Amino acid sequence: MTGLPENIEQMLQRLTENSKSELNIVRALADGIRRVDEQMLREVRQVALQHEVRREAIFGELQELASRLCVLPSRNVMTAINSRDYTSAVPPALTATAANGGGDWRMAAQKIDDELSAIFDDDGSRH
Repeated sequence: MTGLPENIEQMLQRLTENSKSELNIVRALADGIRRVDEQMLREVRQVALQHEVRREAIFGELQELASRLCVLPSRNVMTAINSRDYTSAVPPALTATAANGGGDWRMAAQKIDDELSAIFDDDGSRH
């Protein structure tokens, strides 16, 4: 029976070696997972940064477009335009309309519709 304590001692040594080996495997796995996590975090940050750069570029383009669409002449240009006498080049009918505050686009559109109706109704066939 003297072999039993030796067998137990050998089993304990194998268990210790196995546990150390498995612990090394677990540590290597944890290291690998940590490296992958860090790489993924770097990639996500890079994508977020690229998105922000694209968003800022698009926002800048939209602001530039808006400024071009809403640009008004400066006061100096408006003063120069107002100081010139354009009444000689403008037909009297337009001058009278402008003096009365301008025409109504609804009336102008209705007038165009009426004229087109008269032209096409005389023909009898639209298509």
